[in-house]
Amino acid sequence: MNDYPRLTSMGQFFSKTASGASNMPTKNYNGSPELFVENYDTKTFYNTLLKTKRVFGNHFFSSIPYVLDEYVRLGTTICRYSKSKKNIYVYTLGSAEAILARTLTKVEPNITTFSCSPTKENYEVFKTDCNVKKNYFEVAPYFAITNERIKELVPNYEDFDIIMEDTTFQMYSNNRDLQIGNVINKLKPNGIVIFLEKFQTDSVNYNARETQKDSLFKSQFFPKNQILKKKQKILNTMNTEEVTLDDFQKTVKKYFSNLAITWNSGNFSILVASNDKQNFETFINAMDSPYIPKEYQYLFGLPIQLIGKARIKFRRHGHDS
Repeated sequence: MNDYPRLTSMGQFFSKTASGASNMPTKNYNGSPELFVENYDTKTFYNTLLKTKRVFGNHFFSSIPYVLDEYVRLGTTICRYSKSKKNIYVYTLGSAEAILARTLTKVEPNITTFSCSPTKENYEVFKTDCNVKKNYFEVAPYFAITNERIKELVPNYEDFDIIMEDTTFQMYSNNRDLQIGNVINKLKPNGIVIFLEKFQTDSVNYNARETQKDSLFKSQFFPKNQILKKKQKILNTMNTEEVTLDDFQKTVKKYFSNLAITWNSGNFSILVASNDKQNFETFINAMDSPYIPKEYQYLFGLPIQLIGKARIKFRRHGHDS
């Protein structure tokens, strides 16, 4: 086995966090609904997500500024997109206890999900709150999962309509070419891929955004000594496996004809890719504007199309507070 940090030096951290043995926030971030556009489907997804999130989710949502609110926005978008389709299949890879996947199937009955994690404690949590006919899970790293194995587990599976990579690649290596190649062999030709990535930039800006995240957001939920310990033991390991946005774009261009940035929070961004222009447009045009305070955003004029010439625009502007 390769020396992937997620499976070696960081393995114990994820096991203890997933079980709740350590690394838990002193209080949980539960979203900022005052940022939401007031509409029924957004509020429905938000309320369902709050009831669905579990142990690792509380750590994750309290660590990255407003990523919970983005889960609401993204999940609502997937549900809207699915209404024009029939029985869509969604793969969330490396997604802890599959919070987004479980919420999706509770909200939208025509969605079936498959998720994975190499941490068995995540699966134990998953089993306590899943729809056995709609949610499927494999305890394994994403690269070890084959299409043949998915077909054994998921009825009527014929590749995925949507795949979400959820801060996963950076836990293993910086070889995005190899990683994206592994993912797209499970994607339908007209499918959508969502990437949630933490990107490297020049050290001054990168460090300033990390300081903002730690001192203004995470400090509300974690003790300072715990934030420092994680930064020293975990985040400094992850940094070596992050890539720049420019390098990421160059790699994605080998595989997809459309790519856009749809969300930004400090050093984190979400990008959407597809080879089907119509589906790409439909998906992004179903999005509300990001639910995040302006001071945490460093990319403006979203959505920003990096590859292709699709007509994309968020369906409405949210609050900029």
